[in-house]
Amino acid sequence: MKIRIKYRRARFTVEAERKTTCEVCGKGGKIDFHHCKYAYKTSEVRKNPQLALENTAQLCYNCHRIADCIRMLAEHPEDTRKAQKLLDDIVAEEKARNSKE
Repeated sequence: MKIRIKYRRARFTVEAERKTTCEVCGKGGKIDFHHCKYAYKTSEVRKNPQLALENTAQLCYNCHRIADCIRMLAEHPEDTRKAQKLLDDIVAEEKARNSKE
């Protein structure tokens, strides 16, 4: 079956089978393709649209949001470390405040 798939900011029509349940949680409903990794430049995918299916999983909305966050964390390790330090500092301050009460 022909489907439309988004790769980065471009859209392509490719041959693929849509699953009816999420590959992570098993729930049904609206299932979309999630790119775990963008392995190609958009210009390469324009030449061979089937490449847009590589490194994908078919996920429900909630699992797709989680997977997007995981991909972003993996793509930006230094920012991830900074954000984790900030969160750790906030938690430590909250614990210190609660222990004084």
